[in-house]
Amino acid sequence: TLCALNEGYPEDGFAKLVRARGAHAHPNRLMVRHADRLLKRDGRMMAAIEALGPGRACWEGELFAIPLRPGRD
Repeated sequence: TLCALNEGYPEDGFAKLVRARGAHAHPNRLMVRHADRLLKRDGRMMAAIEALGPGRACWEGELFAIPLRPGRD
């Protein structure tokens, strides 16, 4: 959704934003791969989440929010 709503925003910026908001976040690689293909991002979405590495381990889910329009808040 973030990439679809913010076409000019860099994919690695979204990945870093997700990790900054939720250090435990582990993006679903299959979903990201499909989105990358459907949005014609040429592998940039996959590269961005792979560059993050694993998130911090946690025992319970921790909620966090991500703005729909980063940089416009």
